[in-house]
Amino acid sequence: MKITESMTLGEIYNLACLKESKDYLIGGGAGLFQASACATLQKVQRRMPAWSATDMAYGLERLTEIAESGVPYFFSVYSEAEIREEPEKKNVRLFYFPGTNKGGRYAILLSGGGYESVCSMVESFPVAAKLNEAGITVFCLNYRIHKPGMTGVLPKPIDDLAAAWRFLSDHASELGIVPENYAVGGFSAGGHIAAEWGTANKGARKYGLPQPRMLLLGYPMITTERMREETPREFWQHFFKVLFGADYDRDIEAEYSVNLHMDGKYPPTYIVQSKNDGEVPFWNLTVMKKALDESGVTYRAEESEDGGHGFGLGSATDIAGWIERAVEFWDVTLKEII
Repeated sequence: MKITESMTLGEIYNLACLKESKDYLIGGGAGLFQASACATLQKVQRRMPAWSATDMAYGLERLTEIAESGVPYFFSVYSEAEIREEPEKKNVRLFYFPGTNKGGRYAILLSGGGYESVCSMVESFPVAAKLNEAGITVFCLNYRIHKPGMTGVLPKPIDDLAAAWRFLSDHASELGIVPENYAVGGFSAGGHIAAEWGTANKGARKYGLPQPRMLLLGYPMITTERMREETPREFWQHFFKVLFGADYDRDIEAEYSVNLHMDGKYPPTYIVQSKNDGEVPFWNLTVMKKALDESGVTYRAEESEDGGHGFGLGSATDIAGWIERAVEFWDVTLKEII
């Protein structure tokens, strides 16, 4: 199925091959998408300029190609018993983008959405398609998000990442992957989860799981430091309520500040952010670079001038090609590990 920039969201949602997954293209239901079935991808970009219609079409076309091939591409992470116990776990799903899989290498990607949606169609799918071109298998995770009436959402999305890794490990032979040979990547809120995955206090080690070979971080939230002073009051009050609940001990903010919990075992990291990011302040990149330097971690940081926030693959920005450069970084660091 050829996906074009002039296709409407309704046309995409109604594709027969995406019937089982259509409600998860934007996990959690970002209002823009749920209310605008008649909007084309081009119109979406006009409303959200950083969201490239070209990149969205590219990622969706790869997804439909996989779905039309008959390959199972959409998995539930939790068992039926686990879902009966906690029904919200039903929405924790993986989209499978198979690559040629040399060496069993794969990546788990987590899109952003302020912990209130998961914008896979915008960020993870286009990046997954590009990683497929490099032969890398990708799994895009739809994790649990904040819902009205819920206390703080953390650490549920990190729990979901751990459950996803265990699911993939259990099915490694049929998926053609080596469980330990993986990277974790994320964008914005998803980038925060991915960055946490490398820490000693909230990451893979806490769950008794192997560290990823690399982290790929797109404009991630890294720290709550300065947020009270340098972002609008209504923003940080709402955001902290989403993360931690209405009444929380402020000490918990430090627990989820990535830079405060890094050490020499933190994975090699590729991080990118735009200086004109209007959602996640650019100083998050500065704080992360300082922490990586102090921990002696191998990393590369790219700074964009005009990408804004939410650019994902970023094909039309001044940082175009950053995913290809991140793969090169992964290749080099993988050789050093081996």
